[in-house]
Amino acid sequence: MNLLLQYAQGLLTSAPDRAQGPDLSRWDGGFDPTKATQRIDFAFMKLTEGITYVDSKVDEIWPGVKQVAVRGAYHYQRSGFSWLQQAKHFLNEAGKRDFHIFALDLEETNNIYDETFFSDTRRIIDYWRTQAPTKKVVLYINDSTYKQLYYSLKRIYPDGAAWLDKVDIWFAWPTKLFSSPIVPLMRTTGWTFWQWAWDGKGSEWGTLAATDINVFNGTREQLWAWAGITNQPAPQPEPDPEPDPGTRIEIVPEAQLFEAYVTAASRIYVRDYPLRQDDTVTGLFVFPSEKFSGYIWPGNDYVWLQISQSPREALIGKWVAVRKLDGSQAMIRLTKPVPPPSVPPNTARYRVRIYGDPVMVHEAGMDYSIIGTSNFQNVPVYNKANNSFGAVSNFLRIPHGDAMHLAALQVEDNYLEKKEDWRAQKMEWMCSYRGGMYMYDERSDIWQTAQSIRWGTLKIGRNVVLVDGEERLSVRVPSEMRPRLRRMMRLVGFRKPDWDKPLAELLSLGLVDRCYCVYKNNGFGDTPKGIIYSPFWSPLDWDFAGIPQPQAFYLPYEWLEAL
Repeated sequence: MNLLLQYAQGLLTSAPDRAQGPDLSRWDGGFDPTKATQRIDFAFMKLTEGITYVDSKVDEIWPGVKQVAVRGAYHYQRSGFSWLQQAKHFLNEAGKRDFHIFALDLEETNNIYDETFFSDTRRIIDYWRTQAPTKKVVLYINDSTYKQLYYSLKRIYPDGAAWLDKVDIWFAWPTKLFSSPIVPLMRTTGWTFWQWAWDGKGSEWGTLAATDINVFNGTREQLWAWAGITNQPAPQPEPDPEPDPGTRIEIVPEAQLFEAYVTAASRIYVRDYPLRQDDTVTGLFVFPSEKFSGYIWPGNDYVWLQISQSPREALIGKWVAVRKLDGSQAMIRLTKPVPPPSVPPNTARYRVRIYGDPVMVHEAGMDYSIIGTSNFQNVPVYNKANNSFGAVSNFLRIPHGDAMHLAALQVEDNYLEKKEDWRAQKMEWMCSYRGGMYMYDERSDIWQTAQSIRWGTLKIGRNVVLVDGEERLSVRVPSEMRPRLRRMMRLVGFRKPDWDKPLAELLSLGLVDRCYCVYKNNGFGDTPKGIIYSPFWSPLDWDFAGIPQPQAFYLPYEWLEAL
């Protein structure tokens, strides 16, 4: 088929009946198909990478994927690792769950494209076919990688081109201009799955963040036949409403805002009016474990909640039954919410990953099993001004007056018998000539009298960080030999006016860290000397030791988890 004909078909073909579904990984945060407004016929989820890594959200995503009729799992192939160990690692994890499709993901990030890598691609696929003959095996690939793979296999194997042409491909070619992808000309057998967008709305696809959207080259029934599925479950009928008599009155909810968590085992009707009669049914539901908030009103035999905040906009303003007035039939748990922090405009809150997280082990070698006695969850931040990470060579000078503020920030506890020692012992623990959170210029210094102390540029794992933007910077992380363009998140730091804010607000915004320790037994906890609090200082208000003075510090996007 020539290129002009492919373009013409892509422009003119309408395929509204194609099977569709998302592909998922830790970046999606979670997956619940019952909350999706789009029809979901299949779902892929990332399972493994390399020879040891397992996606950190597998256990959270799988319950949702399990509910989908056709299920796929994929492995991210890595260069520099044994192909056989990679193939076995994936099969070991995939064997713990019920998948219909195995996919091999080929991407250039963190890989070296050479003949060894592309030979390993064929070896892995052939091994999976041999070891799991009942599964469908597909290759996730984009246009550029397909061409490189094609010419490499053609050089290595006499049948390399023919072999590749017979492999089902999941083609990454995001565009909203065409209704079919334009595959490389040397491919004669077309495509099986097509990843046509990377920005699917989480509310439409049951995820917590934007997600990748895919279609199958055929209808849902054709997908079942291709995947070898013969017995599809019958659609579940809509539950009948439970009518209760009642009289419409003007509703005035109570002023207290409540957080709501659905504890019922099945979905619950949402209503236009707090009355359990047919004419109040909206066709909307809340589902088990769903969270939202609103205001309550007791009446018409039930305690009702009028939803004021929800990720699903269609629910806002609607009513849902919480329990009977006598306390029976409890379906939703209510709690009084903690007031949200006052987040400045154009900022977002993330949580810093910790030692032992697979991402941190992979990118920075931060595995808490190697720690000797104990250590903070110290995560070095990036300084664009001198192109380096580091918490010793990069430091700010904190003058004596702010050291006194820091001492006052320490909340009293009863670890020590003498009350006058409570705050002192925390500062002594934080400050030392070398190796503490704060360091002295001279060995003879003490924090009570030192002209200044040094703060190393680090964030504390498990704590919140405030981000006011992102930049694409050429950065080398500890696990990589050479720098590459990375998505770097610009961090907001503690400023001088922040001394007047309550500690709880500073913690919730990520301007102050609550310091955790990590222990050799792979456990986390507070040091035996008590809890300490430390600001994440901004270079805008305190002097940087080197030149030039940075305007902000950064962390790689991969090192953070969205809240």
